[in-house]
Amino acid sequence: MTIEARRATTVEGIPHEYLDYAISANRQEDRLNIRGINVYAPRAFKATTMLVGSNESSVALATGWIDPWNVVAAGDLKNFSIVAPLRTPMGINIVLWNLAKNPQIRHLGVWASDELDRTSRGSAGREYLESLWNNGIEEDGTIRGTAFKLLPELVEDGGIEIIRQIIEKVRLHDFSNQEKSALGQIARGLQEEGSYMTPYSFKEFEIRAPDSFPSEEAGLEIREKHLFDAWLRLVDRIMRYGKMRELETGGALVREIEFARVVIEGEDLENFHLPDYIEGIGELRITRDSLDSYFREKILPDSRLVEIYPGVYRFERGESRYLYSELMFFYPRDKGIDQAVHWIYKNNGLEAAYEYLSNNHTVSEERINTAREVMNNTGIEAEQKVGILLEIFIPPVNQVEKAIERIKTTPADADKTFILWDPATHGVQDRGRPCLVYASLLVRDGRVDMQTTWRSHDIAKGWPDNLYGMLRLQEYIAKETGNKRGYLLATSESAHIYQADVSWMEKIWREHLVDKKLKKVFHDESEADPRGNVNITVVGNEIVLVLQDPETASPLTTFRGTFKDVYYMLKKLDLLSNHSHLMDVGSELQKAEMCRLLGIPYVQDKPIDFRNLRQGG
Repeated sequence: MTIEARRATTVEGIPHEYLDYAISANRQEDRLNIRGINVYAPRAFKATTMLVGSNESSVALATGWIDPWNVVAAGDLKNFSIVAPLRTPMGINIVLWNLAKNPQIRHLGVWASDELDRTSRGSAGREYLESLWNNGIEEDGTIRGTAFKLLPELVEDGGIEIIRQIIEKVRLHDFSNQEKSALGQIARGLQEEGSYMTPYSFKEFEIRAPDSFPSEEAGLEIREKHLFDAWLRLVDRIMRYGKMRELETGGALVREIEFARVVIEGEDLENFHLPDYIEGIGELRITRDSLDSYFREKILPDSRLVEIYPGVYRFERGESRYLYSELMFFYPRDKGIDQAVHWIYKNNGLEAAYEYLSNNHTVSEERINTAREVMNNTGIEAEQKVGILLEIFIPPVNQVEKAIERIKTTPADADKTFILWDPATHGVQDRGRPCLVYASLLVRDGRVDMQTTWRSHDIAKGWPDNLYGMLRLQEYIAKETGNKRGYLLATSESAHIYQADVSWMEKIWREHLVDKKLKKVFHDESEADPRGNVNITVVGNEIVLVLQDPETASPLTTFRGTFKDVYYMLKKLDLLSNHSHLMDVGSELQKAEMCRLLGIPYVQDKPIDFRNLRQGG
């Protein structure tokens, strides 16, 4: 590449006196030979700001986060072979690749005294590099003393031995306490002749998807209109960000994210959105009928109620350790009460048991009359009567009924809560504990909103049924209280997919989300930002951004200034929430900034018209 060509294609921002030494960001290759120095600068790994000095120098310099032309004077570049920023731990891979290809480099200096270099994240690259030289490397490429692992391209095919030879023969120097003006002289004093090994070429780096992408790790949130759109997004979060963990139940392996939160905003149950592909998944066996059946059998209590006396019912769980229908509609009384009453009956007789119950538990006159009927009924055995009296005087708690009563009497209060977890029972069990542990309701603006908390959540096979059941319960409560159903929120403390389900779930995930044909259109229903719309104009020498009400377009607030002024105010106040909207606003602000600086008209959501500039206007 000629000097003139490099000058023409070098990225802006490089001082003119450094252009002859800079590697163009617009180059077509990642591997170059410049003045006898073999350079590997992979663009995909952001290696775009290298300076190449003299092939007679045995000193290379890593400049931390700051660009190299801000550290080394142009006149001193003859004392260095390569000067490039290290920045992140990933930069260590690029350093090693270039050292292996240029074994005449015997000294590697680090100058990391910029402001970002002193932060915990900004100093990680330098600290890991020092750990590599001081502590060495494991066979799998992990730098000892850290959790950081070098790229496979450096480790495979005997690469570990090459790396060990490099860290043995190349001396690492920390120049961070030195003045920048002194670096050239220091490098002159370190020069040596000769190579310590034959040049070695590692493979070029590939972008490989990891088993798990980095993320916030806890509290990932999803907002969707429809249940199965939310489910697919939740599956995406687990497949992309989940980590393999051992679940407490039998030590099963799961792919898990922590405290995932899903908000379903507008599912229409009368016209329920069940995607066609869902019914074709054999492992799920989900249909509209199966979802309705789950609600009737697992959420509503009717199928489990047995009438033991006219108007008196007992919930029979069968062999199940728990059922949501029981815990919400017929929360069991303490077993100790049953034992105490039966003890009174066996030791003091039926009358004593009745007296204890009637004197210590307040019930309606109607139920007292029923209890008296039971006592006088000669066709029922005494021990049977004790069981019926217990159901009359101390019936299970119908938490749903109580919540409905509270909504009718005190709708504004935040006191409508279902508790499904019993510390005395579930807190000491290893198995058979409810996954749904808590649900609460708020009535706002004529809307019943529900928040649910799930201790452990099988997202592949349990989540769709669970959330559909709660939507139907929410609708039932809303109708009983004369309100409309609002938001359903579900927090899954352990949102996971069992290892046995990962392969078929991955197929669904890829087919219906990752590899699905991209539609480059704006969907108002799913992508509109609930926090507002944005109107951007350029007035004089200022960008003017007006945040508008999403329903009425009424102005809410205004920001003025340059791109950075407006951008940082939006960021500081966290005024927008939808990711696609944020990306669109960012691109529009950048367009507005270009038009502001060039003095040409800006029209939001329209391409920039450069014709006047091309014509010299």
